[in-house]
Amino acid sequence: MEKAPSLKKTASRKAGSFRKGSRKRDADDDEGKEETNQAQQVVRELYTRYKQQLERWRGYRDLAWIMAFSTLLLAVLYTQRQAPTAHKVFQTLEDVLVPEGDSVGSTADVYGWLKGVLKEVWKDPLCGDGLCEEPFEYPSYSRYGCRADCGKLNEKLNLTTIQINVEWNFTHPANALESTSLREQSSWNLCPVGPNNGGSEILFSRECYFGEDHTFEQITGSMSTVLRDVPDGTWSLLMRRDTFHKTKGSIMDFSKVEAIAYYYRVYIAALAAAAQQNTELNLLKEGLRLATTPFMEYARSQIGSEEGFRDYVTATCACLGVTVEQGRDFNYSQPIPEDDDDTPLILRPFQITQYDPVNTLEDLETKVCQRYNYSDADRPELGNGQAWEDLADDQFKTPYCQNLLLGSGVTIAANSRSVRWAKEQVAAVKQLLVDEREGDDEDDGVADVGQAVYDGLKEFVEEHMGELFNPVFQTPRGVLALRDLARARGQAIYEQFYMGTMLEQGDAYMNLTRAAVESDGDVALPDLAARAKARIKELEMQQDQFLDISIPADDVFSADSLPSSLKVCELI
Repeated sequence: MEKAPSLKKTASRKAGSFRKGSRKRDADDDEGKEETNQAQQVVRELYTRYKQQLERWRGYRDLAWIMAFSTLLLAVLYTQRQAPTAHKVFQTLEDVLVPEGDSVGSTADVYGWLKGVLKEVWKDPLCGDGLCEEPFEYPSYSRYGCRADCGKLNEKLNLTTIQINVEWNFTHPANALESTSLREQSSWNLCPVGPNNGGSEILFSRECYFGEDHTFEQITGSMSTVLRDVPDGTWSLLMRRDTFHKTKGSIMDFSKVEAIAYYYRVYIAALAAAAQQNTELNLLKEGLRLATTPFMEYARSQIGSEEGFRDYVTATCACLGVTVEQGRDFNYSQPIPEDDDDTPLILRPFQITQYDPVNTLEDLETKVCQRYNYSDADRPELGNGQAWEDLADDQFKTPYCQNLLLGSGVTIAANSRSVRWAKEQVAAVKQLLVDEREGDDEDDGVADVGQAVYDGLKEFVEEHMGELFNPVFQTPRGVLALRDLARARGQAIYEQFYMGTMLEQGDAYMNLTRAAVESDGDVALPDLAARAKARIKELEMQQDQFLDISIPADDVFSADSLPSSLKVCELI
């Protein structure tokens, strides 16, 4: 019987086979690990080199920043140090401080060297050498400073311009001190106020603005002066030796004075212009009223009584066929040598005025006789109580008609009072519309009214508000009121306001000038009335324009309390 194979041997053989296979696999694993290690070393090397490259770039960048910062720092330091100036200073000091010789042999050499140094280094600044050596030299104001080297103080700094106002009246009782003595001993100056006594101590004369005190030339008077270069500080107006307090004064901020004077200037000009416009308007309206008054109504005003006017109407309507002169009657229509006018005598006054014209005897009947309720029963009884139609012309009618129509003692029709009244009516209209408006050889018409208002207010300001007189009437020099109202002269503003916003007078104004009226010959009342109406319309338009003109605030006149904008109508 055969034996079964031993399990131990079988297992042993299997184990041997396994160890062989395991060793083979280990060898393969070692080779794989070696390849992996090599790859990792390559990657680590690349990473290391990459980090080194980044560090190098970062270093270059930091170096560039450091170099740029250093360059900028050195440039700033160089600029602040002012190397050229420092070199000049060094060179100057070297030339002065280093002795010329190689050695100092005696005390005289030392003293000589010190004397040279003092003269060359510590010397007083010279005004006019082109170099402003502060603080010994400074911009000039009044009598102080060096203008040649440092310029003017008001050009360097924004100074406050001030106005000084001084008033005096040295009038004194005759039995006391003489007024002249009081005037001669008094004077004034502008002086700074010191810190002592609570800031009320006035410093000595050498500190005052003016080198010498101002004196008074008259017994009474006033003055104003503007100073544009007064330094900052507290200043006081010093009145010297004014024992009896005969003087007084004030110091004002000139910008505020100018601002107030601006509105005063416009206000005064506006009042003068309004006065001239209103005066002219009244003359125009009165002239228009008279020009549109029928001749018979004007005759009524000249006769003065209603009874006398009724007799005049009766004579006008009843005397047509009555002989008046040289065999001519009142409706005679042939030329008369005295005036070469062939208009019927009774119609001549109406032909002269030509308002509501009466050109024919038929017009006379309707516009005069019927309008004023004339009838044949109104004709008077003359002589021995005979009826009008039964009277002879020369004996009774002629004297009656001549007396009423021609005037007492007048026998020439051309000189009749009716003709005279008609001519007077036309002349009175011309007087109102031309002479009193435009003026003549003796005056300037309505312009005198406006100028009188302007001059009167000017005198008032000079007497009662002396500090405003110069900025209102003297300082401004502009002539274009509409373009630059704040700097225009008061007279220019007044003349412009009178014309409204028109730069020159219109056609209606020009048509009523003396030259225009006289060039048209015998201008009748209807033409004058038409011209007056046109001028009234034009003037009322100018009044509206003038009152609507804006008064702009000006930046030069900075005052918070003043309005930013205003119209003339609101100002006056």
